[in-house]
Amino acid sequence: MQYFKLNNITVEYVEELSLAILTYDCKFVKHEEFKKVNENLMRLLLEKKCTNCMYDLTNMGVIPAESMQWSVQENIPKLNKTHIRLMATIYSRDIFNKVAVNNISNKLNETPYTSKVFADRKEAMGWLKKQHEQLV
Repeated sequence: MQYFKLNNITVEYVEELSLAILTYDCKFVKHEEFKKVNENLMRLLLEKKCTNCMYDLTNMGVIPAESMQWSVQENIPKLNKTHIRLMATIYSRDIFNKVAVNNISNKLNETPYTSKVFADRKEAMGWLKKQHEQLV
């Protein structure tokens, strides 16, 4: 079910997997857009008490430096206080996005959830389904 949409960025909810999905289908994201979609993802995570989350960055381009800083300082600490147990990230095809995501990941301390990176959505969904079934 689509929960929120801004331009070519969507936040979805898959009830049977207690899964929130943030999908970027655009090459460039302004900081305000980045912030707004992530705030809506956070709202969904808290409202539905989601235990699983997926970031599909397949078609995303460069992440603005301001957005990277905001993620590390504000968004990720909030994310770490949600009910999430599993986090799947699908890497972008864009090399600069991969570098940015790795930079954000390297700045993180321990997280209270298990996270894994995937090359495609099918592989990520398979892992989430399998892990979800084992945890339920």
